[in-house]
Amino acid sequence: MFELSPLWPQLKTLRWRRWLVVAAIFLSSLEVVSRLAPTVVGKHFVHQPYLCSSQPSAHDQFVTSSTSRFITNGRGARGSIFHDQPFRIAILGSSTSADSLLDQDDTWAEVLRDHLGKERVHVDNYAVDGNSNKEVAFFLKTLKESGPQYDMMIFMLHWAKLESRDTARLAFPFSGQWRTPQSMFVSPSLLKRRLLHQIALEPHVKKSGQWLVARLQSLLRPESTRESSFIHPVPLATSNRRIRNSGNIRFQDVPSKLGSKKIEFIKKRVGVIVGLAQDLCRNVVILTQPVAYDERELPGVRRRWFSLYPVSMTEPIYKSNKSVAERMRNVNRLASHAAKMSGALVIDLDAYMRPKLRQREDLFIDKWHFSNAGARLAGVFLAQQLSSEIRRKR
Repeated sequence: MFELSPLWPQLKTLRWRRWLVVAAIFLSSLEVVSRLAPTVVGKHFVHQPYLCSSQPSAHDQFVTSSTSRFITNGRGARGSIFHDQPFRIAILGSSTSADSLLDQDDTWAEVLRDHLGKERVHVDNYAVDGNSNKEVAFFLKTLKESGPQYDMMIFMLHWAKLESRDTARLAFPFSGQWRTPQSMFVSPSLLKRRLLHQIALEPHVKKSGQWLVARLQSLLRPESTRESSFIHPVPLATSNRRIRNSGNIRFQDVPSKLGSKKIEFIKKRVGVIVGLAQDLCRNVVILTQPVAYDERELPGVRRRWFSLYPVSMTEPIYKSNKSVAERMRNVNRLASHAAKMSGALVIDLDAYMRPKLRQREDLFIDKWHFSNAGARLAGVFLAQQLSSEIRRKR
């Protein structure tokens, strides 16, 4: 629920008593929030299937959430009702494939379907916000045992993302009913089901979380707090746009080269997922993850970024957009090569979108999530790339 990654280097240097005190405060706060969750959420159903996990709905239903409107169909996917179209596509990935903040009609998956012809093509979008590669692999294994058959699978993943532990509970995008667990401790169960993500979206809860992190930070390293009153903000808070544009912080280029262990991890994970997908369908497509950065981009592109990744723990110095983008593109190149070697079709969506940043400022809402305009552009481009592939391989 709270972003604690900047604290990890400090945690490793602490004496065990202080570490235990901080852990006790944090876990106690988490449990209190979990107990109060039903009143915080204020509704019986959690209507964001890409944020939580449960069972597929018994019938197709139209759902409205606080962020977007979409159809959750009988297969548990974000997609329209299946009408026995001759060509079926499954999309798997994380938030950049789910287009979590857009209405369903505006997502690139729906634009793709419309331009390929919804009378001929059906698209099920199984992407889940925050999914890791291991969760996608687990989903593919389950799909092989009991799921529907598809003619094509499209993947857009964050290949370098660390694996999650409770894969079975996180892999599925189905909408679910809010239930407070009947156990001594509530928070572990809600964390596994990702229902606490819903609570963290509440503005007053997010502010409280940021305040708690700041207090814990001062408790962990009181000497550094005396030396510098600066406290890092939460790395992925939208309020960071104001901080980024204030002129009070600095950005620094950092090495973006991947280590040998990370390289082997990415190659292995790409091979596993492509192999599992090839057991399920004839056509496997890997998309590179677009990044909203180019040296000649329009000024408005940079202003949409809000991520702040610390370089220094005591000064307001953060990774530059260039460094963040270069690392992502290094991962893209490595994953693309591994996918081609495994027999998948690779479409370089990043290479297509990058020159557009010199022409338009409204294609992304942050460093990589599409806006309505960006999703439409990507969907039309993918339809053009895949239409001949579909005709040739049907």
